[in-house]
Amino acid sequence: MPRRTVQIVAVVLMSTVGGVAAPAFAEPKPRVFRADDSSISVKKGKQFVGVLEGNPTTGYEWTLEGRSKLAKLDGHRFKSSSKLPGAGGEYRFTFLARRRGTDTLEFRYARPFMPNDPQARTQSFELTVR
Repeated sequence: MPRRTVQIVAVVLMSTVGGVAAPAFAEPKPRVFRADDSSISVKKGKQFVGVLEGNPTTGYEWTLEGRSKLAKLDGHRFKSSSKLPGAGGEYRFTFLARRRGTDTLEFRYARPFMPNDPQARTQSFELTVR
């Protein structure tokens, strides 16, 4: 094999091997809190997730009431427990703990088009950011 070809093959092999990096460390998963947890305790700078069961096909949905002084809502979504139409599931609210202290996170399960719905439910969590 000509010397030039050997050099090209060697360069290609070295660049391929050199491009393989060690696996990155995975970020730890955020702590998850559910309706049966009355309090939430997290460190400043960490994410946490509040999970509440519901079924949007009934017209009801969980919403965060107001804003927290300590945690920023990073997003929320509904995750169905089944692929079947009409199935319930979980509303997942992801937060970032930004300031130390205590606060209350209030959620409301109601129909958005019925502000005074007598069937509405509430759920609150005492939040401590340390």
